[in-house]
Amino acid sequence: MRTADNLLETTPCPGCGETGIHPYRLENFQFPDSEPMKLGHNICPECQLRFTSPRLNDEGLSLLYGEHYEEKTVSGIYNVHDEVSVHEYDSFESYLTERLPDGGRVLDIGCGVGLLLERMRNIENIEPVGLEFSTYAAEAARNRGFEIIEGMIQNARIPEESYDAATILYVLEHVPNPLEVLQSAAKVLKPGGCLLLSVPNYRYLRLIGDNPLAIALRGEKASLHPQEHLLNYTPDSISRLVEKAGFEVLDTQMARPLNAGPAYIQVAKKLLYGGVKLAQMAGYQIGGIHLICRKKGA
Repeated sequence: MRTADNLLETTPCPGCGETGIHPYRLENFQFPDSEPMKLGHNICPECQLRFTSPRLNDEGLSLLYGEHYEEKTVSGIYNVHDEVSVHEYDSFESYLTERLPDGGRVLDIGCGVGLLLERMRNIENIEPVGLEFSTYAAEAARNRGFEIIEGMIQNARIPEESYDAATILYVLEHVPNPLEVLQSAAKVLKPGGCLLLSVPNYRYLRLIGDNPLAIALRGEKASLHPQEHLLNYTPDSISRLVEKAGFEVLDTQMARPLNAGPAYIQVAKKLLYGGVKLAQMAGYQIGGIHLICRKKGA
């Protein structure tokens, strides 16, 4: 049986390096062949980034995104079935069409099984390439006929300034070192290159997961999935991180809720979406976070 000592690590704040932070909440997690583990939720007093520590280490993440990809990850649900994230793919297809009217090469960082790549294939003059950490997901994307680079972008040896745009769709919450990922993305983009990214909104997750009705129906607070969500963002914290990596934020959009969760949650999302949309139009930051960015120095 795998032990917690072999699968866990602690870390300072991944955004600014602040140390001496202690979890304000612990969640239990266990693989079928491991002992129970406690994963911790933290908030950095310096940069306000919310992150997991203790968290799964490289061995634990390789196990999670390998043989347990569909069984133990939310990504295994969201990224395997198109209908779950259809609104996200619609939005990113629109962003790409607007930002690259003449087409170009696009790197989808954390492409999963290739569902966003499928959308890109339908856009005139777009040349999509995927990059994926999970061997399982990378193989599935290759089977769709796409060029897939396997591994992390920091180690992928991609030529600098070789892409016109990069997409990062619900990936930065999963990586141990988001600043390094963003800095590596900046290196592979041409001057003025476009970065389109999305991350879950921590405030929205707490709103839909820890409201009195949801707790009453579930019997407990919602999980933040700390085994895979190593970070949780607000619009301010993700914008600061993106700018620190060398990008200018051109626009921030609030996404429509994913078609995911138990049936009663999906029904509630549909019934409440009109109110959510009005709140978004009024400036309230409800829903997932979409950032449209440009590499500085153009």
